[in-house]
Amino acid sequence: MRKTFMDYLLKKFILVIRLLSSFTLLMLGCSGGGGGGSSPAAGVEESAPKEVVALSTLDTYQTPGTSYSILKDGNIVYVADGSDGLLVLEISDRSTLKKIGSLPISQGEAYSLAKKGHYLYVGTSSLGVLVVDVSIPESPSLVSSFYTTGALYYITLEGDTLYLSSVSGFLNEFLILDISTPDAPVLTGQVQGFDVYLQSVVSNQVAYVASSDQGLSMIFISEPSYAKIIQKINMGYKINAVEKYGDYLLTAGEVGGLSISDIKNVYPTPVSSLPLTDENSQSSDQPSYQINVQGHYAYIANGNNGVQVVDIQDPAAPSFAARLDTQGFCTDLWVDGDRMVTADDTHGIHLINIAIEPDSDGDGVADSKDAFPNDPSETLDTDQDGVGNHADADDDNDGVSDADDAFPLDPSEWLDTDNDGVGDHTDLFPNDASEWADADKDGIGDNADLDDDNDGVLDADDAFPLDPSESVDTDQDGIGNHADTDDDNDGVSDADDAFPLDSSESVDTDGDGIGNNADLDDDGDGRTDDSDIYPLDTDNDGIDNDVDDDDDNDSVSDIVDAFPLDEEEWEDLNSDGLGDNFPSNRFAVIETNYGTIKLELFEDLVPLTTKNFISLAKQEFYDGLTFHRVIKDFMIQGGDPNGDGTGGPGYKIVDEFPKDDSGNLLLKHDGPGILSMANSGPNTGGSQFFITLAETSWLDGVHTVFGRVVEGMDVVQAIGLVPTDKNNDKPLSDVIINKVSITPF
Repeated sequence: MRKTFMDYLLKKFILVIRLLSSFTLLMLGCSGGGGGGSSPAAGVEESAPKEVVALSTLDTYQTPGTSYSILKDGNIVYVADGSDGLLVLEISDRSTLKKIGSLPISQGEAYSLAKKGHYLYVGTSSLGVLVVDVSIPESPSLVSSFYTTGALYYITLEGDTLYLSSVSGFLNEFLILDISTPDAPVLTGQVQGFDVYLQSVVSNQVAYVASSDQGLSMIFISEPSYAKIIQKINMGYKINAVEKYGDYLLTAGEVGGLSISDIKNVYPTPVSSLPLTDENSQSSDQPSYQINVQGHYAYIANGNNGVQVVDIQDPAAPSFAARLDTQGFCTDLWVDGDRMVTADDTHGIHLINIAIEPDSDGDGVADSKDAFPNDPSETLDTDQDGVGNHADADDDNDGVSDADDAFPLDPSEWLDTDNDGVGDHTDLFPNDASEWADADKDGIGDNADLDDDNDGVLDADDAFPLDPSESVDTDQDGIGNHADTDDDNDGVSDADDAFPLDSSESVDTDGDGIGNNADLDDDGDGRTDDSDIYPLDTDNDGIDNDVDDDDDNDSVSDIVDAFPLDEEEWEDLNSDGLGDNFPSNRFAVIETNYGTIKLELFEDLVPLTTKNFISLAKQEFYDGLTFHRVIKDFMIQGGDPNGDGTGGPGYKIVDEFPKDDSGNLLLKHDGPGILSMANSGPNTGGSQFFITLAETSWLDGVHTVFGRVVEGMDVVQAIGLVPTDKNNDKPLSDVIINKVSITPF
């Protein structure tokens, strides 16, 4: 078999390691000092005071999708989010998380992260590695990319090298990229195989790569272009996470918990293992997805088991130190000093406080909480008499011995006649085991009473069944709506919130009952927000409605204007909801070179559409235009300044489809003479309109009906018979709209 120079180099490397191993063992055997035992590996602490680790959640940021990976850099947290791409969060006051930036990834999910300088490397499901400039975290920008055929679930950064685990479903790859030029990754080596390569860690010129099939793969990377697998270690189960601790390798996977191996001699030698107990009732054999080591503790993202902490001060005897349930499937974590950031699949990103306190007597209780910090047999002294509860025969010092006391830690109680768990002093029904409280003092115990606080709201429907002043808690923050100044918890006080019970809405500029977030026309001028230069300014005078004292620019102050968004109306003396200037529907008169057409405009049912048409007519917009499209037995269409169906007024208007109480359309294309808006899709109308020549019911609910011919139907029918170009239905001779005028009669 032909040998390569790289094979020779690899053999030399392994020989040197083995010689070093023998030399090390020889030196250990010759050392003085008596007794046996092994010395800790380089970089591992020999001893430390006994401690207690306590984890507590400070804040949670709910991400839009599944958070796969996180990276903390100072007070900035980068999140690879499955549906929203890259998210950038900021830690404020060391206690809260808030979003400050993002970079959407439209064609793939973000899976993994690494960072060098101000460049972030984002591994994706289908786009390879994205190089993102985060010099301004609030505005991350895509600089370049390196395409890979597989999904990049894990990225490892070592100096100027990226190690990528690319999973394509069949032939997978372990890729080595040179990033000495940070924004231009260059492929320098790769290993292909059928194993699914996952997380990796580099030591001794070897990449130890977690594998879903073989457990652990060792890849020689001294010369990336000749990278090759030197050994596979079949552990019998899938390995997800690997990490270094001095001369030790930590691995964790689907079963077996945490395993520790000695890698001083390159090849792992098992040292110990620690099962990670499935404490969550919904979990079983949970895979571990990430390991971070800080000090002599290993912090493990352990699926449904949340975060688990293992003391690895003595690698030969690891011990469980702490656990925190993240309430979701924990996929990643990042430890930095006394703060930890974790990701889970349902609740997003958690900011966690890490408190490590001394435990002098090693009883598992921190000295600060231990009444007897130097006595491992005692931790509590309920009555503070200097005698620990274990030794004290009367822990609460109420004169009743613990053996006879139903409540040995409560000096106010010692009897429980009905054995219901509530002391007789507190129990309003001391002889009835089924009752003990009567909130409304009506003589009926709360368990039997259907309305404990007698506020008229059944307990089953009452958010505060024991508080007669409260019954509803819209935002579920524990404060009833009567006392809560922000019922929907949207950050806008109820006094200023147009929708105090809807967290998704707070502003309703045009007062139409539809919040601005859902409203397609916020200022009620008929124009869609996306085509409106001033979407919050009804009269388009450049002054938003919230500061404009005359929103419709009719010279009547909004304070006294009965119709503050309608420039044609301002009084309603009989309070019938109809303006006094035009109390009934007006008419449009269309003068053409074929005759005159008069149409009633349905202002009462479609006010925005008719307002737009009337406004254009008064501006003489239609004068001189044509009916540019005529289809026999269907309709005649006009109002396009381009004369070919492509023109409009420069904006779009919203559709209006009024319905009765049963949800039936009030306006339909139910015969000839119906005036309706032309459009190219929902909410795209402008100036073009058509008049039907027959019933066209398939247009109902698609095109806004806003009028009907009352005179001149013969003119409409005559226009409907003019000769047209078969290619575009344009009349061969112009049908001209000489003038459109509006009249109340």
